[in-house]
Amino acid sequence: MRRTAKRCLNIATVGAISAAAILVMGPQAHAAAKITEFCTQPFAPEGMGCFYSDGDRVRVADITRDGLRAVAEIRVGGTNEYRECHDSNGADNGYTWCNFNVTENRAMSIQIVARNGANGPNKMQGVIVFGNTSGR
Repeated sequence: MRRTAKRCLNIATVGAISAAAILVMGPQAHAAAKITEFCTQPFAPEGMGCFYSDGDRVRVADITRDGLRAVAEIRVGGTNEYRECHDSNGADNGYTWCNFNVTENRAMSIQIVARNGANGPNKMQGVIVFGNTSGR
């Protein structure tokens, strides 16, 4: 009986010390990838889009029923990297997602344009938003 009481006391002491350590130091945080997004103006007539540094993903949405497609143009500074993400399936039906592999730790820009066809002329151009490919 004595051993059981002593063992319970030891377990209670360890539990109390552990609880105190958590209160003082806080629970152990898990490292998580920082996801940074750089977005164009919402509800602009040419469309809207975002670049996500985690995974180098881009989303673009056509929000105007004008027969044009919304295209996100991505440029990476200090390189010849240029990418496009097209939302060509009509307006007001959500985002189109594209996954790119771009050079990390570089300045970049995203601009949404309204284009007549895949290779046609740009009819409208949105503001250029600058960011960093590594989420700075």
